[in-house]
Amino acid sequence: MKKLSFFALALFAMMPLLATLHVYLDANRFLDDSGITVIEVNYKIPYRDLLFNRTDQGFTADITIAVSLQQQGNTVYSFDPMPAKIILENEDMTKTDNGYLDKIVLPMKRDGYDLLVQITDTGSNESTSEVVPLPLLAPDGLISDLEMSAAIVADTSSYRARFIRGGMRFDVEPHHIFDNTRHSSFFIYFEIRNFGLDAQGVSDLSESVVVMRNGEEVETLSGKINKSSALINRIKEIQISDYEPGLYNIIMIVTDEITGKTMQVQDYFSVIEHSGHLTRMLNDLEKEFKLVQYFLPDVKKSTWDGLSEKGKRNFINRFWVSRDYEPSTTKNEFYDDIKERLAYTNQHFSFFSDGWESDRGRLYIKYGKPDETKKGETEFSLQSQSRDYIIWRYEGTRQTSYIFMDNSGTGNFRLIYSGKDETETTQPNYRDLLGENFDYDQLE
Repeated sequence: MKKLSFFALALFAMMPLLATLHVYLDANRFLDDSGITVIEVNYKIPYRDLLFNRTDQGFTADITIAVSLQQQGNTVYSFDPMPAKIILENEDMTKTDNGYLDKIVLPMKRDGYDLLVQITDTGSNESTSEVVPLPLLAPDGLISDLEMSAAIVADTSSYRARFIRGGMRFDVEPHHIFDNTRHSSFFIYFEIRNFGLDAQGVSDLSESVVVMRNGEEVETLSGKINKSSALINRIKEIQISDYEPGLYNIIMIVTDEITGKTMQVQDYFSVIEHSGHLTRMLNDLEKEFKLVQYFLPDVKKSTWDGLSEKGKRNFINRFWVSRDYEPSTTKNEFYDDIKERLAYTNQHFSFFSDGWESDRGRLYIKYGKPDETKKGETEFSLQSQSRDYIIWRYEGTRQTSYIFMDNSGTGNFRLIYSGKDETETTQPNYRDLLGENFDYDQLE
């Protein structure tokens, strides 16, 4: 069964179906342990297209999902309508492209049926419907259909339990559209069954993911699968940072080296490039990467250097978008906070270079204003002159302290001690610099 969307052309343009109520829909087939085809119809309704009302619970909208089986255009069975209540915390969320996501799960033993899905916004009485063909998978087939998601997270909770795939919450994107200025990759999920096992009870499978555009191969990802189970759940990541906007085909090929059986499934996805302003803090990309590294110390410079100019711009944009405290609002609160901190550091900590590049600037940008600041001076000795120092302490969950010292007497304070912060470095000789009479109780 080819993936189903309400309107293919509209999908490519990232527009919902041309109907009163906008809904994205995608149908996928899987086999259960008995070889029965299980149809999963994922649907997503953008919040901005629903009628929300302010209530004591927040902002609420009500929808009804009506499902019936059809054969040659005639209804043969109607399921009880399924109501759903959507509750959002604030009004800003109701105006976003984020949406209500759910799925309909239906085991099918016989071929020749269609599924009529009708979704109604009971508040506005707007609705839309679509007929979903239900061809069965072969009971001895190797591969299921492909699900796609922009992001996955580890999750073993009951929240959205039907979207848990191998311990990961796999929020399906029914529209198959991915913005590579916001996501460097997307994920596909599929299942493999009905393969042979060797004498040790281990599979010997080869898999290839082929990405095509306009009939030409973009890339191929190949690998081996050696598992000792009857069902293999696969999640594959597809990097799209440098993909040009457009429509792509994806072909999954699995070969059982033990039985010689081969099967492939095909699907599609679209890459778009955000047409609005990309989020940037600084005009220089290299300097902005240095700023971003304050928060992503594990990202190596060699990884950054390997990106194209476009890939670097998208990397920076994804960082700011992903750190947004409240994605449902029109403002990026994290970006605004860091912008204020950067301006403060440039005003107060600049010395030969911008303040945000100094040691105090780095820590201020990462953690904000310290809860306590102390200034002091080391004792004069025959071995060394007295030096000014500043202590910063952060309370609450951080419980960290830092000492900056002006070794040159010019006002350029450098970090010499970091307490309980493994991301910062303490100078080995910090005790010698502070002197034997320094009161370390000040750091507690």
